[in-house]
Amino acid sequence: MSFDLFHLAPSLNLDEVILRKTYLEIQKENHPDFGSDLQLSEKANQFYKILSKPLSRTAHLITEYHHFDLNINKLSNDFLMEMMEMGESIEVSKSPENKIELETQLNKYKQDFDVEFSEIKSEWGQTDISEISPELWTKLILWYQKQRYIERLRKLLNDISEI
Repeated sequence: MSFDLFHLAPSLNLDEVILRKTYLEIQKENHPDFGSDLQLSEKANQFYKILSKPLSRTAHLITEYHHFDLNINKLSNDFLMEMMEMGESIEVSKSPENKIELETQLNKYKQDFDVEFSEIKSEWGQTDISEISPELWTKLILWYQKQRYIERLRKLLNDISEI
């Protein structure tokens, strides 16, 4: 439904200009301020928010099209231990030097994950979603779960609490 609303094929590789243009057209035709369809306008807002960001688009593809529960951990124990140790380091030491070192580590992970995501997107290409291999879905799930860990650690490092 989400991709269909914007006349797009479900994919990691969206033309964000077309997504935005279609979103604005839907709002222009259906916004309640113009006396039109409030439900369609709200759906467009909801789906645009999801599809316009790579991380939420990825989660949406995984849950809605691959029917995988992202709460099921697929990450290696080694990775999880690294993240736990980093989390403990963040909680224990709030010194500026430690914060800089941890921020550098998180940035390195992010760079590695960005390269990994580019490779996944390249492998995905313009392939129809029904033809995506189980191996590529697994790579995408692992990338997403690792990305979420790094995001949580960055929030912890910067004293940002989640709601």
